[in-house]
Amino acid sequence: MKQEHETQARRRSLLIVAGESSGDGYGAALVRELLQQEPRLRVAGLGGPRMAAAGVELLQDLPAPAVIGVGGGLNNLGGLVRAYRKLTHRLSVEPPDAVVLIEFPEFNLMVARHAKRVGVPVIYYVSPQVWAWRRGRLKKIAKYVRKMLCLFQFEKEMYRRAGIDVTLVGHPLLDTMAEKLEVTDRPAVRRSLGLPETGTLIGLLPGSRRKEIEYVLPVLLESAEIMQRRMKDLTFVTVWAEGLDPGQFSQIAAGYRVESRTVSGRAHDVMLASDLLLVCSGTATLEAGLLGTPMVVTYKADILSHVIFGPLISPGNYALVNIAAGKQVVPELYMIDATPKRISTAALDMLCNRLDETRRNLAVVREKLGSPGASARAADEILKVIQPVGR
Repeated sequence: MKQEHETQARRRSLLIVAGESSGDGYGAALVRELLQQEPRLRVAGLGGPRMAAAGVELLQDLPAPAVIGVGGGLNNLGGLVRAYRKLTHRLSVEPPDAVVLIEFPEFNLMVARHAKRVGVPVIYYVSPQVWAWRRGRLKKIAKYVRKMLCLFQFEKEMYRRAGIDVTLVGHPLLDTMAEKLEVTDRPAVRRSLGLPETGTLIGLLPGSRRKEIEYVLPVLLESAEIMQRRMKDLTFVTVWAEGLDPGQFSQIAAGYRVESRTVSGRAHDVMLASDLLLVCSGTATLEAGLLGTPMVVTYKADILSHVIFGPLISPGNYALVNIAAGKQVVPELYMIDATPKRISTAALDMLCNRLDETRRNLAVVREKLGSPGASARAADEILKVIQPVGR
């Protein structure tokens, strides 16, 4: 009997799917916790280098760092189709005890549908932002997802009202950023980046996807040009996400008359070093908020995406930092409103009048996210699904 039990335990397996860089980080932290609690667990799936290093058997590398908008999705259709076929084949011929989905909702909800069809329980971690756009997806989630693990209290209430089994685990950034959250020596961070220790530093964070760079970076550089003309002694530094082609940045930057140093990766250090950020909407806004750095949030995509998806976007705050704070603590300028003139005006107003006020408002973000340990709590919930009671 004991030997039979051990054999069953060794055969426990998960399929985990993360389609973006941030999801790769969340997935890696989650897998480390899972394997610490259940070392014999087998984990395969879709992800990036951090998940692979954590112990995931990658069926395919991330196919979508370039996906943004309709055009981006079409450009990456081949990679997405291959990834979907590999995942659904694995679900059908070697079904795991559960599939864990992280972010990436359009793709992952299709995976969830197939998993439901073949009888594999679906656990969603880092849920789709249905509060911001396409609330109709709640019906799909209720139909396909066995367990929702959410990061924010308001998400828990929303899913509970929709009849979905949901548990609030908190935000994993409090774990993954623990070391950076303790840093207080800004001059030392600037020295490590090769930047001036004094003066006003503006960080430009155009995103981590190829298409985000294409649409967002020109707007940020032109905004920086305007700021440079209107205010003296500004230094600009641009974060170039790891895995992207630096040639794309050079080609775009050549068309703008702004002196900006480029840093590969090290986004958190640039956030710590900067007085103000111009940042593409996404997880980076919440990271910067946790570090207490004021920012102007923006976002651009192709016109077709704006025409198709614009009417589906819910009114109110969209930036994660504002959502976490429960109110608008930093400006948000999207799509047709994301003009260099408006962005630079908002940034200069904040620099001249509202830096201290914004920092005070951002201080509540860390409090709102609760306590560290989200990855461990998520692992606990997942193991409850795949392990029999009283094992």
